[in-house]
Parts: sequence; C-alpha cells; structure tokens
Amino acid sequence: MSLPLVSVCMIVYNGEEFLREAIDGILNQTYQNLELVLVNDGSKDRTLNIIEEYASKDERVKYTSNEKNSGLTFTRNVALEMATGDYIAINDADDISDPKRLEAQVKYLEAHDDVVVCGTCARRFFPNGKDESWYFPITDREARVWMLKGVPNLNSSVMMRASVLRDAALKYEYGYASAEDFKLFARLSQKGKLVNLPDEWVAYRMHDAQQTLLQKKDMIRDAAKISIELMEDLGMELSESEKETFIKAFAFKYPFTLGELDSLRGLYEKLLASNAGWRFFHQETLRVFLSEKFFEACFHSTGRAGMNSFKNYYQASFSEPGDRKPAERVKFIVKSLLSR
Repeated sequence: MSLPLVSVCMIVYNGEEFLREAIDGILNQTYQNLELVLVNDGSKDRTLNIIEEYASKDERVKYTSNEKNSGLTFTRNVALEMATGDYIAINDADDISDPKRLEAQVKYLEAHDDVVVCGTCARRFFPNGKDESWYFPITDREARVWMLKGVPNLNSSVMMRASVLRDAALKYEYGYASAEDFKLFARLSQKGKLVNLPDEWVAYRMHDAQQTLLQKKDMIRDAAKISIELMEDLGMELSESEKETFIKAFAFKYPFTLGELDSLRGLYEKLLASNAGWRFFHQETLRVFLSEKFFEACFHSTGRAGMNSFKNYYQASFSEPGDRKPAERVKFIVKSLLSR
C-alpha cells in the first residue's frame, strides 16, 4: 500500500533571513513522501535564488513566482492550486517544523477519516532567546467553541484533507485582514472535525516584521466577523447592535455598561438555545464556554454596572453555581460591592 502524498505549502516574501531553516525543516522530515510547494510573492531580496538552489538539488521542491507582490490571500491560493497531495500542510517561511511533525499528522488523519483539519500545538520563540508554549484546542468539541473567541488552529501547523478542499471548492477568501486562515477553518468545520495534536511540533518565530498594532486591530475585528458569519451560516439572526456587542466582547473591550451586559447575556442565551437544534457545538461545552466569557465580561464591568454585574451573571440561564470556584465568587461579590 502506497503512502499518501503530502503537499507542504510555503509562501514567502522577502524571506531570505529565515527561509533556509523553514525549508530544511520540511525536507528533513521523517515522513518523506512529500512535495514542497514554494510560492515567491515578488520578493526583492535573495528569496528566489534560495528557492532555485533547493529546487536544483531536490526534485520534491516545486515553485513559482508572482510577477509582483500580490499579498497573502492570492499567494496562499496559488500554492493550494499547485498542490497535488492527498493532504495539504502549511508551513510559514519563518517557522520550523519538528522532523516528526508530518509523520504524526498523517498517522492521525489516516486513523480518523472524519477529521478535516489536524493542527498541532506550538512553541513561540523570541529574538531575545526566550520561548513559551502555545496551546491550541485538542478536541473537536473544544475547537468548535474556540471559534467564538479566535482561530482554533495555528495555520503554520495544519494539515488538511485535500479531497474536502477540492470537492467543496474551498480556498482562502479575501476581505479578512490576515484572518483568511480562520475563515477557511470555519468553512471546513462544517465539513468535518477540527483537532490539534498536543505535541509542540512547530517552532513559531516571533519577530518585528509580523504585524503592526493597526493590523492586529483589523485582524481581531475580522476574526470576530468570521465568528458572527459562522453563527449566521448556522441559521442564527443577529441584529447590528448584537453584532457590535459580540465584537466588543471578542476584543475584550471592557468594561461594559449594564445595557451592554444585558445585550451580551441575551445574545449568549439565544446562541445556546439555537444550538440545541443545530448541534454544531457540543451543548454542555458551549454552555461552559459562554458562562466563562460572560463571567469575564461581568467581572470587568463592576466599575460601571456595580452590583448589577454580579446579579446579571448569576441570573443568566447558562450560568451554574458550580462554574465558579468559591474564591472567584467571593472576589466577584466584593468587587461588585466596592463599586456601588
């Protein structure tokens, strides 16, 4: 029985400083039945020379170059179109995959044909030499509710089932300010399960060239928009005021007024009730998640809503006494009383 082919897509713009490490991380995988699809997005440095050097030495490397710098979404889709594998993996041009990453993901996907996206946890490393673990949700139940607060998989760690992408004509979509990966995963979540392996199979490089503060704000707002679109795709109707309240909670823009807390509570109660019919989210996992998010909003809004923050939380239908530890409850009520 032949091993499935893995297409690893790597796009790069002016990436000469870290590109070799990223390419070596893929070509030195223990899983060798792969093709490395490189797309040069109109780089002005030595990126193309480095790519051509690797392609001349290893027939698994195939590449193309955009005539001009065309941006993330366009270039990611060029790579997807070039990929011929049974599975499509992503590796950013400044990140490093552990040698066993692809082997572990292929093994998992071969054993779980209902999974459409398999990512991994990661390790972020910084220019000053420090590093830290980066957790992503392990199970599909957890990943689905995670989409109500952010992207459930690290794009540079994912392996996707190519047949699902091709059959549904799915690709990266425009208009999502560097959150186009989240939009694709949201689409895929309606085709099958999303998971992450608990191992830190990817070293994710943190550096100054990644994003400005303004770009981060745009990405957060667009990520919230994707969460809203997911709810709407499932059949939930949201007013403009409900959308704005959701976006504010998504971006942690506390404190809320009492009116905003009432609106958020109503939105969460509607979501839980709607899901009883959809069953897109695991109902209890969703309830616990909403309880946690609403507690966060109420706790940080005591300065404006006072004791009503405390009352609002415990009157919510999705809130149960056992959700909060005794110390949390005491701290919450004292904070509420002091804010009167």
